[in-house]
Amino acid sequence: MYRILALFFLLASLTSCENDMQTVKDVTMRPDLPIRTAHNTEILYSDSAHVKVKLTAPLLDQYIGDNPRIVMPKGVNVSFYNDSLVVTTHLTADSAIRLEKQGVMEAYRKVVVVNRKGEKLHTEKLIWDEKRRIIYTDKHVLINTADDDILEGEGLEANEDFTNYKIKRPTGDKSVDEDDKKPK
Repeated sequence: MYRILALFFLLASLTSCENDMQTVKDVTMRPDLPIRTAHNTEILYSDSAHVKVKLTAPLLDQYIGDNPRIVMPKGVNVSFYNDSLVVTTHLTADSAIRLEKQGVMEAYRKVVVVNRKGEKLHTEKLIWDEKRRIIYTDKHVLINTADDDILEGEGLEANEDFTNYKIKRPTGDKSVDEDDKKPK
């Protein structure tokens, strides 16, 4: 009995397969599978030794290939900081994708941005262009202002900290006082 088992293992080792490096690479480097998965992740982005952005996500999948990207399918929290490390803006969303080559992050579903004035933006999709330092969307937006007004429209472009924004196609009723039109 032992001789049969020993013979079996000997034959199995002699007939073992050879790893072709291209085959290994093809299997392990598939663009439809993440090369890295991380749980409860925190990423800090800095510029000139100053923290500018802190991103946290419960799940992060990193993909490579022709379209390198980081996918955050279970939500994302992004805090933007000024040079004194004070949070100026906060963004949350149910999911997000960071497109590495383009330098943009697309946030999806229940996207909320709150600025330091307490203004709150609600939309279903928002793009943060890291290079141009702007956020924008072509989707429906609703903004709760610090004065408890509600602004609505289709599409928006704003600076990164959401202190200066423009609704592309405003909708709804909003009157503007003549005093508000005067330059300050």
